[in-house]
Amino acid sequence: MIKIISAIRKFLLSNGQNVLRKSIIWNMLASILNAAQSAILLIFVIRICGEFDGGIFSIATTVAYQMLTIGNYGMRNYQATDIKPLFTFGQYFTSRLITTLAMIGVSILYVFISGYSAQKAAIVLVFCAFKFVDVIEDIFHGHFQQQGRLDVGGMAATIRYIVSFIIFFVVILCTHDLLLTCIVSAITSFILFLILNLPVMSEFGGFSVDWHARSVFKLLAECFPLFLGAFLYLYICNSPKFAIDANLSQEAQAYFGVLFMPVFVINLLSSFIYRPLLNQMAVDWNASDFKGLYRTIKRQLVIILLLTVICVFGGYFVGIPLLEIIYGLDLGAYRMVLAILMIGGGLAALTGFLGSLLTVIRRQTMLLVGYAIVAAVAYFAASTFVQYYNIMGAAVFYTLLMAILSLILGMLTVIFLKRKNCKKIPG
Repeated sequence: MIKIISAIRKFLLSNGQNVLRKSIIWNMLASILNAAQSAILLIFVIRICGEFDGGIFSIATTVAYQMLTIGNYGMRNYQATDIKPLFTFGQYFTSRLITTLAMIGVSILYVFISGYSAQKAAIVLVFCAFKFVDVIEDIFHGHFQQQGRLDVGGMAATIRYIVSFIIFFVVILCTHDLLLTCIVSAITSFILFLILNLPVMSEFGGFSVDWHARSVFKLLAECFPLFLGAFLYLYICNSPKFAIDANLSQEAQAYFGVLFMPVFVINLLSSFIYRPLLNQMAVDWNASDFKGLYRTIKRQLVIILLLTVICVFGGYFVGIPLLEIIYGLDLGAYRMVLAILMIGGGLAALTGFLGSLLTVIRRQTMLLVGYAIVAAVAYFAASTFVQYYNIMGAAVFYTLLMAILSLILGMLTVIFLKRKNCKKIPG
């Protein structure tokens, strides 16, 4: 066992050469696997256990990812850019223990309030525990990134995701028991986290816990706006699923979960394109080079529009047959639902870009205004759409929410750009 751990440590740390290139590749792989995790696992569940269990698993992943925002607390980017550093690893780790306990407590409270059956409640809670590993691992990978070795975290996460997929598939195939599969997967994921991350910590200053209350609570206060923004935004995205959970059947949840899967494609492709441009936009903004900034903004808006059009038509004509092959469901009646969801995906990509742009011009706190308004709309209106129009209502409502959020963030962006430029934005 010691030899295996030593070999893993040597593989992860490698020789420290070509770190930037390896960081980009491994981080991209880990990000794609993370984004596709629920889609891949849902394939196994529906194919092996059927639509009813698929619906339960779909809402379990939805709840778990919502709770994940509490555990992560928006801290990763703050930690990774804390170069001085202002806080120690021990203080980051201690703060993450606090947010993780909050995540666990809120998860239990949510399940209790929702009135789930014992089986469904157990599956939801165990999958939340499965994602709890992501929360703890994230603080280690943020530390590696802080030390200039994002590649180490990317490799560790990629390995853990791939092995977890394999374990999940084997267990559910052999047992046809969703709860047992989630339990085994959660335990396996935690063991993999320990094996892959703890051995390399000695290279980055070692593991420590720092209970210095003033520093820990200062860190929590600094990251609170980031947490609140992430929590509200994900709630907006998940509100149709929560409404289906409260008003429709498990089978309906499974169908909507499958139809919703392609939505992240536009967002993912778009983010790969605009994230490398953030630095240049920041340079243009600080240099008051509005011509260059507007050119970049226009280019990205055109790219998002083209991606959306391609994905909408692709989803309508090709998406349904492809999803039917992958998931084994009859989705012929949902072509228009998928097309509407893809439009919503394009608008979601637009909100992601506008949010990044507001961050570049240092108005990121204004994101909370948009998120709070749209989250309130989602809370009060989601069930009405779903009750009257079922799955179609959920799709229309999601797209409507993204449209409202795009409009608000777009107006805020124009206002602050005009204020800095003191002249009309070129048409």
